[in-house]
Amino acid sequence: NFIEGAGSRGIGVGYPEKANLAFDANQVSIAMLWHGSFMDASKHWNGRGQGYQPPLGDNVLRLEPRPILAVLEDANQTWPTGPPRESGYRFRGYRLGEKLKPVFLYQYQDVQVEDFFDPTSDKDFTPVKRIVRLSSKTEVEGLWLRVIVADSLEPKGDILIVDNDWQLTVSGDVGQQFVRKAGNRTEVLVPVTWKKVPGGGYRAEITELFEW
Repeated sequence: NFIEGAGSRGIGVGYPEKANLAFDANQVSIAMLWHGSFMDASKHWNGRGQGYQPPLGDNVLRLEPRPILAVLEDANQTWPTGPPRESGYRFRGYRLGEKLKPVFLYQYQDVQVEDFFDPTSDKDFTPVKRIVRLSSKTEVEGLWLRVIVADSLEPKGDILIVDNDWQLTVSGDVGQQFVRKAGNRTEVLVPVTWKKVPGGGYRAEITELFEW
């Protein structure tokens, strides 16, 4: 639907653990996370349903909706800013996984992506785990994952303190974090490390933990 902060093809997901998210299908990326109540969609049930619907809950974590994968010549190459389709992205919808939680499906060039979000508890302000599974027939060289872009970042091992307000932990099939400036902001990239699959093909799995 039309979701404020997630564009005209926003997909809202409300979890029983009192965490919620909005995925921007146009940008093929998560746009925001929040806690508490999900969304009041009544605006779109009246008249022509004009306007964008905001989250109904609170503690909204707004993320820059831009695809997380890119093939770069090196770690200093600027992250692509054009339309995702021009870079080879295709949104493939979603399937319902364990406990009917959606797994977002998309493609970047020849890489197939499964993007799964899972709140880790039913406590207030529950963290959300993100698992990104990549598969490819060939070992794609120079593939990077952009972890985050923010006004300020403070790396502490695998943990990133973002904007002095929340933290993000990255693990899995990735190399060393690369921190760089992007204009007035700071980006963190990690190179994807592939694992050969018996029988053919390559896979990688990256986990992010959002705590806010």
